[in-house]
Amino acid sequence: MDEACALVVDLVRDGFDVQVVADAGGSPTQLADDIALRRMERAGVTLTSTNQLIAELAGSWITPDG
Repeated sequence: MDEACALVVDLVRDGFDVQVVADAGGSPTQLADDIALRRMERAGVTLTSTNQLIAELAGSWITPDG
């Protein structure tokens, strides 16, 4: 996660609406992940999880297609 942090913060500064799937990264340590996520969130990134992303992409679960 910490490897992508600078790029993600730059994208936010350039005006992009950025979402990061917080449980899909892999840093050498949990501390590195925590610091990177806090930094990105302070910069305006929306943090999400894999399950939240799947639910958003799937749409409504009550439709015949969902």
